[in-house]
Amino acid sequence: MMLLDKVDTVVETVECVAEVVELVAEEVEMVADEVADSLPEGTLLKETVCSIEAIAKETAEDARKVEEFIQKVEDMEEEVIESLIKPFIDQVEKVVEGAIEAE
Repeated sequence: MMLLDKVDTVVETVECVAEVVELVAEEVEMVADEVADSLPEGTLLKETVCSIEAIAKETAEDARKVEEFIQKVEDMEEEVIESLIKPFIDQVEKVVEGAIEAE
């Protein structure tokens, strides 16, 4: 169980980081969009700000994908526990109960 606890801790940490990255990227995208709108067309500064906006948008999308992946992993973990581990525990409990009754 110790390994499973460590894995859960890592997954929770990655999930928190992904959420923060997504929020920051969305804010950067929004600010860059507003700044780009106020800059004259064809300037290097506007092109740079538009590039920053595009990178922020892509980063936010990637962070959402990480969160979705983590959710799928968590769902699979629950399915594995329910379908494989729980029946094994139930079998062990039956064996233990049978041994106690036999005494």
